Amino acid sequence: MRKSLPIYPTLGEVHQMAGLAPNERDRMLVMLLWWTGGRISEVLSIRVGDITTSGVRMKNLKQHQPMEKHVFLSPDVLHELRAFCVGKPLGSFLIGRDRDGGRISRKHGWAIVKRLALAAGVLRRRFGAESDEPIWPHTLRHGYAVNLLSQGVPITAVQGQLGHASLANTAIYTQLADPQRQAMVARAKF
Repeated sequence: MRKSLPIYPTLGEVHQMAGLAPNERDRMLVMLLWWTGGRISEVLSIRVGDITTSGVRMKNLKQHQPMEKHVFLSPDVLHELRAFCVGKPLGSFLIGRDRDGGRISRKHGWAIVKRLALAAGVLRRRFGAESDEPIWPHTLRHGYAVNLLSQGVPITAVQGQLGHASLANTAIYTQLADPQRQAMVARAKF
């Protein structure tokens, strides 16, 4: 049985979602999912002290034995993250609850992303057809991978950023990363 291609948003759609966030925490959640390619549970587990000089340390929670991975970030993203962290203790969650800074639940994180996707009109698409259902947090991970590959980042680097144990898990995104090449091949005469 052939696995279907993942659904993913564009960078513009992610910015639309983030722009509709009612507060900085919700905006940062959407952007962190995009900037890190992390799973919702991984992003919600990031503490202020996990931000490094070159990126962020994240627990790869998909592995049977959780491992730590280091996700590299651009200087602009790091600057924005540091500004978001001003006044927060090192041990507090980066995306914490408003009242006490504790960890928000995975379910709450999903609800935030789905609400912003619905408000921005970022809906699930498969083979050109839209549904009335908003995207979910994991689709931001798919978009991150496709975006990196489209910019020419080597697949092994994308594999490391995503924390995939097998290159085969990352290879699915190569089918989505270069629509111009796909169009050229489709127009070719044989």
